Parts: sequence; C-alpha cells; structure tokens
Amino acid sequence: MKHIFIFVGILFSFVACRTNQKTMVDILKESWIDYKNANIPDSLFRYFPVYQDAIEDKLDPIFYFTDAMTQEDPVPDSIDKFTPMRVLEVYEAKDSAAYYMHRHYLSERAIDSAIVGKCNDYLVISSQDSLLAYYTPTELIRIFNTKQGLPVTFIFNKVPDLLKAGVFDGSSLCGLFPHTELFFMQAGNAYLIPDRIPRYDWDLLPENIRHGYSCGVAFNDEKKYIYYWAMTW
Repeated sequence: MKHIFIFVGILFSFVACRTNQKTMVDILKESWIDYKNANIPDSLFRYFPVYQDAIEDKLDPIFYFTDAMTQEDPVPDSIDKFTPMRVLEVYEAKDSAAYYMHRHYLSERAIDSAIVGKCNDYLVISSQDSLLAYYTPTELIRIFNTKQGLPVTFIFNKVPDLLKAGVFDGSSLCGLFPHTELFFMQAGNAYLIPDRIPRYDWDLLPENIRHGYSCGVAFNDEKKYIYYWAMTW
C-alpha cells in the first residue's frame, strides 16, 4: 500500500496548507483510476459523481480519502486486525438547485436512511483499533448484537485530517454534523473482498455482520455538503 500512503500524504498536505500544486479536481481525476483498481467492487461507486459532471453541476470537491488496497498492491501474508477498506469524497454545492436535485434523485433510490443526531438508528464500522477506542469489548458485543439489521456506515471522524478540512464536528456517532441525513444506496453482509487478500474474522463482531459492504450519500442542508462513501469489510 506504499503508493496509497504517498498519495494520501499529498492530499493531506493540500488540506493543511492549500499550497500543493495539485488541485482537488486533479486528485479526483486520479481517484477514478484508483477506483478501477481498488479491491472494492465498481458497483459500489455507481452513485459517485464523475468529476466532470460534478464541476458542471457546481459541486466543489473539498475532500478525498481512501485506504482501500488496490490490485497493484503487494498482498500481505496475513491480516492481524479488523480493517475495513474505505473511500470517501466530500463536495460543497455552490448552487442550491443542483444540491437539492442530487438530494432528491438519490433519496428516491436509497434503500434506507438515517438522520445524524436525531436517533442512532444505524451502525458504524471502523478499524478494530478505532472501535475499541470507543467501546469496551463488552459494549461492542452488546451494541452490535442489539442493532443487527440496521444500515452501516463508517466513523467519519476517524478519517485522518477530516477535522482540518472542516467537514465534520465529531459530536455525533458517525462524526458528521447533526441533522446530516444519511442515504444508504447499497448494503449487505456478503464478503466482497477478493480471495487473494487474507480473510480476517474478528470474533467480537456477530458472525452475520463480520463482513459486508455499504455505500451511500450524506447531505447536510445547512452547509450544502455532500458526502459519498463506499466500504467493504
């Protein structure tokens, strides 16, 4: 994953000081190459905007992150911790009409939804270290056993430098601003990670949700932020 870490490091330098020569549009152009090679099925990116369309619709790209291995990365001999593969893109809509057009189009096609802060009727999946930083093992087992069947997203505030980018406040379960609405476009518990990557079964998670996938879009009406995510675990 060496080249991914270099790539993410370049992005974080841009977010921190805004002096990097690469623009966010350049980053997104490269990201579409990564998507084709990522060990996440292309179908989970179905609702992500193509960067040309995003610019034409006045969606300003403000953040991009991935920790998903690609098909070009060397395969580890084994995996010793639970680590989902994630991709996140964040846009700020500069045109209210375009924002609500995207919101309506995607909300009509969502399989489930949840409002951040109103009720925690969704689950968050993050790395083993991140989850155990939030919960004791006993709490983790209880929460995941009592909330089985709920839609799943990841803990956004565990994405490096997301706070610096100003696109989350960390006060909610998933780290997004209160009243942000999550629309789940696809979700399930099938194991979609390629067989060439060693499988890791974390016994603290209930057996039927130890693996799965989720993709969706979140909308914050106040800030006109749109968050696109895809993940497998």
